[in-house]
Amino acid sequence: MTYFAALLARYGEDWKGQEVDLDQVEDLDTLAEVMADPVDVADPALLLVEQEDEWFAVVRVDNDDVEPRVFVSDVRAVATSSLRSVLLPPLVADAADPGDVNGEAAELTPAGPDPGLLDDLGVGEDALLEMCGAGLLPADALTSLAEQAGCLPALERLR
Repeated sequence: MTYFAALLARYGEDWKGQEVDLDQVEDLDTLAEVMADPVDVADPALLLVEQEDEWFAVVRVDNDDVEPRVFVSDVRAVATSSLRSVLLPPLVADAADPGDVNGEAAELTPAGPDPGLLDDLGVGEDALLEMCGAGLLPADALTSLAEQAGCLPALERLR
């Protein structure tokens, strides 16, 4: 499956972006390292990912905390993606495995794990969760959240 990944970093009031190849990224820690470069001079850095018309993800790294915060629109869909180890912490990825765990399906909310990661950028938790259930295509959801967060021009330059 193909994906689109854009790293957007805010420098004062301006956002700059670049496409990111996630094929060489092994896990969430490696992704944080990739995202940390612009964070030295920018705050925050956002990675917006969409895979075909299936799901979208937002990863955030801030200057004061290089631990990535992650939101995915559909945990189960990401769990079956080649980007599983990049976007999901191991415990979430294991719980989202569509297989049975001791004869029972794992209980998980469809979206997760951090829907509040864009609150300070004007995209509240409720709005982000609503984008998942509103029948929006992932590209449209990312466009909407980028517009609300103020980074839409940077995203549009990459598409």
